[in-house]
Amino acid sequence: MKPNTRWLSIAIEHARAEGAHLYGRQQDLSSESPSAHQALAKRIWWCCIIRDRLLSLGVRRRIQIDRESFDFGSNRRLNHSDLAGEVDGSGVYCKKAKISLIRILLRIVDLCVSLTDLLNLAHRLEFSRNGDSEQWLPHLQQVRTVKEALRMWHEVTKSEFSCSLKQLRSASKYDEQRKAVAVQLHVMYMYYHSAGIALAHYEILLTTMVIPTGTPYTILRPSYLSKLFCELQDASEDLSDCLDGLIKEDLIPLLPISTIALIVFPLIHHSLDLYTTHDDSYTAKVLRKSRLDALTEAMNKFEQTYDGVEWVKSILRQVIDLGESRLSEATRDREWRRNLSSSPAPYLRIAFTIEFSLSRSYFFQEADAPAYLKTVFKDANPIMGRAEPTLMLQPIFGMRDTAEALDEDWEKLLQLQSAAEGPMLGSESTATSVATPMDDYGGFFDLTVREDTL
Repeated sequence: MKPNTRWLSIAIEHARAEGAHLYGRQQDLSSESPSAHQALAKRIWWCCIIRDRLLSLGVRRRIQIDRESFDFGSNRRLNHSDLAGEVDGSGVYCKKAKISLIRILLRIVDLCVSLTDLLNLAHRLEFSRNGDSEQWLPHLQQVRTVKEALRMWHEVTKSEFSCSLKQLRSASKYDEQRKAVAVQLHVMYMYYHSAGIALAHYEILLTTMVIPTGTPYTILRPSYLSKLFCELQDASEDLSDCLDGLIKEDLIPLLPISTIALIVFPLIHHSLDLYTTHDDSYTAKVLRKSRLDALTEAMNKFEQTYDGVEWVKSILRQVIDLGESRLSEATRDREWRRNLSSSPAPYLRIAFTIEFSLSRSYFFQEADAPAYLKTVFKDANPIMGRAEPTLMLQPIFGMRDTAEALDEDWEKLLQLQSAAEGPMLGSESTATSVATPMDDYGGFFDLTVREDTL
């Protein structure tokens, strides 16, 4: 057991020993004034839940407080009344800032509850390839439920904090009060976007390994995978934009250590984009570089602030070392999302190598792969039933230079890209929407595929 997980387990064990998880049974539900002991027990228990969820989200370990061990439905969540005593009397924050920080914390609490089912899905991959409909349909229904919960959380949060974001972005300079609110607000959204990445990974694996061939869904699978890779990239871009806003105000050193692992996948995704996309407009290219720049700068600033960042960077280097050469030029001319919609195994290999390495704190070897993932590491294209050895031999899309940028000079990577990218187009292509066939299945998977994502 790793130190952070061990300390969390000790905290949960002590909290249970003191009956903190039973705070709801001891409180009269009609009363809004719990005893001091009940209030303290509730706060301690929800601290354990928050840490449990955020640790699992970052380093891909199983949660320790699930729905079987704690009834989230019948026990009241942490709420404003529990934290009302925090508003006045702070020697650090003004009343207005304290209220904002409490509101952010309560939204994180709600997000952590929504993450319960997602993290159980993502880290308990107990299914076999090509099962019958009785096996894979429940998995897909669970995915829909989790997606809806995250969507609702985002809608509520966006409406609650839209004014706060506008005020922060319009401020010419952050004072100490605004800094605290800005950091926590951006961290909250980083957790949300990281949840989107984790969910997309699970869906890609589910779609690749579990959905049986020879069903009507087989026709829709490439389109659905294309949609998932677009969602994956959107989440990465949104997360890197959060970092970019903090970098501009020199707030990266204030980020909690739990955010370090969150930027690993966006760093990989933006490296893929930088090296495999050549048909974007000049503006899009500059934006891609800016986002990757922000991620790399954040990782280097983390190393100046926290111990233990070097091993995260070492995982990135070793993942990059898996592939000694770049994809062929023919493959590089296409965006990685388009290519992997028909052959997702190379990306799955990258994704689960990183997830395993983060979880175990040592670099993944193929012998470590569970039975249901061994196909990903032996067969480059389980969907189509044919091998593509070129992709498997070169799974990292020439990202060695990204590792060098982490260690040396970021400008080196930008110069390499500028020399390789060729002519820049002045405008983006116009896309048209095309409805997917098999309406019954298309409705279930919420598919409306755009031509430029295929």
